[in-house]
Amino acid sequence: EYIYEGKGYLQIDGRKYTANAGDTYILTPQTEEFYCADKNQPFKKAWINLESSYLAALLASHGLTYGTYKFDSSLYFDRILSIARTQTSTAAASKAIAPILTEMIADMSQRYKQSESKTPAFIAKQLIEAGASAAFSQEALAKKLHVSVSTLQRVFIKSYGITPYEYYLSCKEQTAKTLLENTGMSAKEIAYRLGFSDEHYFSNFFKKRTGKRPIEYKRDFFEK
Repeated sequence: EYIYEGKGYLQIDGRKYTANAGDTYILTPQTEEFYCADKNQPFKKAWINLESSYLAALLASHGLTYGTYKFDSSLYFDRILSIARTQTSTAAASKAIAPILTEMIADMSQRYKQSESKTPAFIAKQLIEAGASAAFSQEALAKKLHVSVSTLQRVFIKSYGITPYEYYLSCKEQTAKTLLENTGMSAKEIAYRLGFSDEHYFSNFFKKRTGKRPIEYKRDFFEK
């Protein structure tokens, strides 16, 4: 969502944000959120609702999670809204909007990475992404960054809204979805690729995260 004028307030998984004119904010299906406009300066905003596991993976790969970003995306939103108003076919609109979204996410990510690239939270995020197939140790991660575990937890939650361990699980989930959607790998092969002890453990993990067994997720994806 992009705010053209005014301001409002958000609460996402218990974390509070203020969103002002010129801000872009992201809400994801996995979160519980509440938001409202300021009584004295109600916001005027545009929003896009999308259903796409690819988009979720794209956001994660660019280090963008839920919350507010000081990023003026008005030109991108204007282009997207123009397409939405003129296209009569949902498929045609989706095809035209996809490259604009990809460009916006890359631009948004680049601006944030320039400022955060040397922070412990960002380095931790990169290390987690690189080691998503290995066992997770918060103590080992904190040691690599020369900070305490409590400091790692605090700075990571402040930057990304979730704990390092939850982000690690999210990386595993998104990688599993990508492999199910884009390869012919079996659940057993994906389990091995992601470092699970066996296919059964991976299947239980995936169902807990998505509500579906891997084979069910793949079937439903290709039946859409």
